[in-house]
Amino acid sequence: MDNGCACCTVRGDLVKAFGQLKDRRKNFDLVLLETTGLADPAPVIKTITSDFSLMNNFRIDGVLCLVDCKHILTHLNDKRAEDTVNEAVQQVAFSDRIILNKTDLVTKEELAIVKETINSINSFAELMESQQSRVPMDKLMGLNSFSLERFEEEIKEYDLEEAEECTDANCTDEACTTHGHEHGHHEHGHAEHGHECAEGCKDASHGHAEHG
Repeated sequence: MDNGCACCTVRGDLVKAFGQLKDRRKNFDLVLLETTGLADPAPVIKTITSDFSLMNNFRIDGVLCLVDCKHILTHLNDKRAEDTVNEAVQQVAFSDRIILNKTDLVTKEELAIVKETINSINSFAELMESQQSRVPMDKLMGLNSFSLERFEEEIKEYDLEEAEECTDANCTDEACTTHGHEHGHHEHGHAEHGHECAEGCKDASHGHAEHG
């Protein structure tokens, strides 16, 4: 990928990377895609499930989420503007297995509240407790837990648009077909989060040097 970032929006370079990997499938057992920091996984999942070529060569095994039990409630309860995303909520909502880390730093009562809050957002995900992120590897792979049907239902609930609209008046990318509309779910510009750009985009206003 151009710079390793696949956290924010549907990425053309992510499709390109998987396209290159499918020709070398015999050389590896799985692809572990890690988002950077607090990221919304839904656009990444949508990127893969919307591409028939990728789905014919790969399958999503499951979505993992690592939760900091000490601070997760602060993030989940963070009040956001109506038209912006709470990435912590999105991570929990779209996960198939959630690792509750740092359980040694909270009381039993606090841990119970964390579990209750997470279950209110996602009642399907399996919860696993851990300390110092120590989890058996067989609990992280071979999950066979991703459900496209459930994902599509979650998409409807969280009103995720399939493609974010480009409102950058300076965008010169001829392949960018989403000009002239307002964002339906996010309010950031190209420089901040790097909207989907075609391969070879040279527009400096897209912030490629920093974020892709």
